[in-house]
Amino acid sequence: MFTYHLKARRLDLKTVVWDLSALDFFNNVTNRLVSYTLGDSYVYWDATMGYNDSVKYEYIKYRNAAGNIVTVGQGESVVTYNHTLDGRVGLATLPSGYNPLNLLSQNKSDPYLEIRFADWHEIREQETTFNNNLGQGTHLELSVEYKEIAISNFEVTRDHANERYMIKVKANYLEKYTVEVINVNELEGNKTAITLTSLEEISYIPEKYFKEGSNILNVTAYNGTKTAFRTLTISHITPTLTEVSIENENGLIDNITTVTWTSKNQGKAEIYNNDKLIKSVGTVTVAVLPKGTLNVGKNKIEVRVYNVGDSNVINSIVSVSKVSTITLARILPSIEKNSFSINDTNTDNVITAAWKSTNQSRFGIYQGDRLISTGVSGQTVDIARGTLSIGSTNLKLVIYYDSGFDTVQVEEVIATVLTQNTPIIYNLEPSNLNINIDEIVNVTFATNEFCDSWELTAAGLNTKGTDARSVSFGKEVFKQGKNEMTLKIFYSPKYNNEIRTATKKVTFTGYGTPKTPIFDGNVLYSTATPQLTWESIDQVEIHLLIVEAESEEVVQEKLEFTEDKFATLETLEDDKTYIATLAVKNKYGLWSEYAKKEFQTKFNDIILPTFDLFEAETSVFITIGGIQDPNFKAISIYRKSEREDVWTEIADDCNIEDTIRDYMCPANLK
Repeated sequence: MFTYHLKARRLDLKTVVWDLSALDFFNNVTNRLVSYTLGDSYVYWDATMGYNDSVKYEYIKYRNAAGNIVTVGQGESVVTYNHTLDGRVGLATLPSGYNPLNLLSQNKSDPYLEIRFADWHEIREQETTFNNNLGQGTHLELSVEYKEIAISNFEVTRDHANERYMIKVKANYLEKYTVEVINVNELEGNKTAITLTSLEEISYIPEKYFKEGSNILNVTAYNGTKTAFRTLTISHITPTLTEVSIENENGLIDNITTVTWTSKNQGKAEIYNNDKLIKSVGTVTVAVLPKGTLNVGKNKIEVRVYNVGDSNVINSIVSVSKVSTITLARILPSIEKNSFSINDTNTDNVITAAWKSTNQSRFGIYQGDRLISTGVSGQTVDIARGTLSIGSTNLKLVIYYDSGFDTVQVEEVIATVLTQNTPIIYNLEPSNLNINIDEIVNVTFATNEFCDSWELTAAGLNTKGTDARSVSFGKEVFKQGKNEMTLKIFYSPKYNNEIRTATKKVTFTGYGTPKTPIFDGNVLYSTATPQLTWESIDQVEIHLLIVEAESEEVVQEKLEFTEDKFATLETLEDDKTYIATLAVKNKYGLWSEYAKKEFQTKFNDIILPTFDLFEAETSVFITIGGIQDPNFKAISIYRKSEREDVWTEIADDCNIEDTIRDYMCPANLK
């Protein structure tokens, strides 16, 4: 237990402001107390006052938690005593609600307290003055007891980049702590290097106060009169690195690379290439890098040496490094330009591929993306028959070099056209010709040597053969008109079961003696000009004979070029029997057999028309009357004078009822 005295300072004769040094007590001490007891709160001054006299506050101002200045206590009385203290008289006791400690505690981050007394003459009739010597100001007595302190955490972190150690101490009710660094020296005895006092949780001690090897750190934490103690032994070790060298036979990444160095205090080492970790070792000072570890070209090799870590220190492992460089090449395969070739393009033969290469571990030959052949040694390979696909294609040779850590390849491509033994039909005859089918038709064809057998489809017949290249068809096997023939040949390359084929189709036009025309079935005609009809094929010309049956006299004959299948006869006699014979000729100049037809004529009786004559000066009007006869077709009018013996037609195709005027009748003639 001990007593604090908090002092105030005077702004003027009537204004007292509490000294801000009180914050040190409030912010940094109060939370570390077991308890505190407020004593008397009083203000005293040099003045002569009556016993039990009183004064009044003009105001009391303080800063609240919200940061605002609050004014209270205006006009409140303060009891005064005629009392002598330290040679001064006039003691004013403050009301407990305005205890300075309570008012200061309203805003811990920015406390403020101001007290102003009312003018004395407002209190007493006689003049009262302050003594300007208000030196000791206002007092607050406080009795304090501190809490017990304990260290909960003591950490040491090495900050080698800044050449220092970071000390971190955590304790309840911590006021301050001290750190003592003791260098342990077995020969000379332990020596204190530095003692550091810190008011913060974190403090720093330069590395220069630590010697290589063991060091003892003693920490004492304080809370007022209470203390706590911790000790920690750490190892202060810094590695060194010199003389880095790199060796590689022939300067090739295909060989191993050896890195060596000289170091001290090495717990482990790491090897980096172009800032990428490639190897870690322990305490040895040599690293063997397998072939293929480094790159072609310039390699920046960095050796980092780390010390042995201390379990009592965070980030206790530190490193030193050195950089050296080496430039490496590598073994590569190659193909001599334009050396890749094949000896044949016929895939039905064994094709030999050849090339010239260096650093070849193995090879592959591809057609497109398809692997055709592969091998290890040698620079020729036989490709079996039928392995390659025919047509325009690319053949690719790939040479591989297997270094043991990776594979490097080069390639060369050739373009070629691959073929095979393909059956071909050169011709098939007859083709696009006019062929007389009344005669034997010989079908011939020609093929290349790749024809084992063939099959011909013609005239609805299938004919097969092997060596022969012709087939004869009898008369009238083919039809008149368009005929189609299909020839298919077959070939097998023998080394597999593949069947290759070729097909050819042709057409030709068959012709022959036209078929005998067929007359219609009419055998009786009621007109003198009957029309005969018939059916025929490929007719371009006709030969028609009309013979009177009884006299066998030819009464009519027609020989004319026509495709019409009818003929109108000239005037025949009534009640007669006639025989018609007809042959047709086709465009190939061949005549058919004659068709024959016998028919009769039997005319129907026609009702005679009626007509009247009317003279009109030099002309005559002829009026025709109606005729009801289904056989009537037309009327013709004729005249004959008494001077002539010939009838002259004056009108034709007159209507059933019509009027005709004849201007040509001579006068005075009957």
